[in-house]
Amino acid sequence: MCLGTVVFMVGGMTAMIRARFSTPTVGREGMVGETGEAEVDVAPDGVVRVRGALWRARTNRATPIRAGDRVRVVEVVGLVLEVEPEEGGARESRH
Repeated sequence: MCLGTVVFMVGGMTAMIRARFSTPTVGREGMVGETGEAEVDVAPDGVVRVRGALWRARTNRATPIRAGDRVRVVEVVGLVLEVEPEEGGARESRH
């Protein structure tokens, strides 16, 4: 009985430690529509913070995004987020 408990505890602790210290993964499709904030100017390339993580970002809009502006993710290309301003973005005109 004692041996079974020890085996269970060792197995459980191993799984818990692995889950605690693993690298979080984010589904690409789950990022589209998320909002964040520009850490630096995005004109056309820059850095934004989305879900508490820093991401390289790009905008294809003629109007650059200034540091501190709110942004919305419209596409994910590799590890680069395609963003637009949260206010005045294409999303409002689609509906």
